[in-house]
Amino acid sequence: ILTAVDFSGRSSSSYRLPAFSREFTEANGESVVIESRGIDLSFDLSADLRDFGGRLSLPYLRIAGNGGLLEIKEIRSELDTGWKQGLALGRSRMTMESFLFELDGEPRYAAFSLQGLNMSSHNDIVDEFYGGIMRLDAGELMLGGRSFGPLEFEIALEKLAVSSLQRLQAEVENLNRAVDPQQAQMQLMMAMGEIIPE
Repeated sequence: ILTAVDFSGRSSSSYRLPAFSREFTEANGESVVIESRGIDLSFDLSADLRDFGGRLSLPYLRIAGNGGLLEIKEIRSELDTGWKQGLALGRSRMTMESFLFELDGEPRYAAFSLQGLNMSSHNDIVDEFYGGIMRLDAGELMLGGRSFGPLEFEIALEKLAVSSLQRLQAEVENLNRAVDPQQAQMQLMMAMGEIIPE
């Protein structure tokens, strides 16, 4: 574990868990084996706690025993985010080579596997308008012996007035601490109507 702080107050931390393989015996006598090729995690945090960046690398993790199996291969994730005009903005990306979960017994639909997951998102403010996009794609999905895929999903938001989003955010906060929930819900609905572009 390593943490460094520069003269601006910005801090950087790194955590590394080395590769290991361990076997544990549960109370019922069943053994569980955990195998990992290590984990690397790092993040940066600004002095005012408003800007954050993080990186994660998990090459391989396998947990087997007691009738179950969990196997994850090659997760990589990056995140850079900060606050601008009261809104969280930035970009993120995550990739995973494969994910597998199995149970020896019934029900068989508990068996689940996924190949080649890619997720990314990006949002920003340009000329007082908010815009963002999120993408997800994956290869083959196996669930209960049935195959699905490839999978693709994308959602985009464009030209949403920042002032309307700020009001919506304020109304959500008001709803959480409202004395009159019905009035707060009505104000929230009115604020949601304002974010729809003309």
